[in-house]
Amino acid sequence: NFVTTDVPPPVDLETAFEVGAWTWGWMEPCLGEASFVLICLAFARNQIINLGYKPYTCGLKARRASKLIEAYPQYNTEVLIQYSESDDFITIDK
Repeated sequence: NFVTTDVPPPVDLETAFEVGAWTWGWMEPCLGEASFVLICLAFARNQIINLGYKPYTCGLKARRASKLIEAYPQYNTEVLIQYSESDDFITIDK
């Protein structure tokens, strides 16, 4: 129901290579487009870093550090910042 291309005649599908060539013909456009989108996103992220902006995760860590500083003003600010940047976002129980 999803593949809208015509199935080649059985004579053209005798080997795995012929079947692979046919399936690649309808898979390649969507795989190529998805790969291009991922490459563009990675390029954009690297350009943001080159411009000196922080990626999203750095912003999350900075926000978490400021919340820790507000919650525990009696502790050293630098220690709280370093702790919040080094600690994982999610704790996985083992």
